Amino acid sequence: MKNPTFYRTIKVDDVSIFYREAGPPDAPIVLLLHGLPSSSRMFEPLFSRLSDSFHLVAPDYPGFGHSDWPDPKDFAYTFDHLAQVMTRLGRGLLLAQRPKWLHRSIDMGLQALKFVCNSKRKHESLLTAI
Repeated sequence: MKNPTFYRTIKVDDVSIFYREAGPPDAPIVLLLHGLPSSSRMFEPLFSRLSDSFHLVAPDYPGFGHSDWPDPKDFAYTFDHLAQVMTRLGRGLLLAQRPKWLHRSIDMGLQALKFVCNSKRKHESLLTAI
């Protein structure tokens, strides 16, 4: 593995979103969305195997992992809102290419699908593993 993993945060709607990122910037992008009740850490084995060939981005949803945990009184923990936050994350990171999406779990698969369908960009694929 030639490409180290970077641990970063970005503000999305006043919420700090943690994400892991690795791989050449000009490589095909794979956005890795975790399931419940997990975090981006579940993708560490993939980072070591795929970061030489792909640009990998794995965020933690709000309320998971190292991202902020907003009070439910102030933050709607719904599929639609989480999809909006992930869409804004992608725009904030300037994911210029059409990402491939890998989502692992049946519970948040609907959220990943909404994210892809609501995005203004066209995507090459949505891969779901359960």
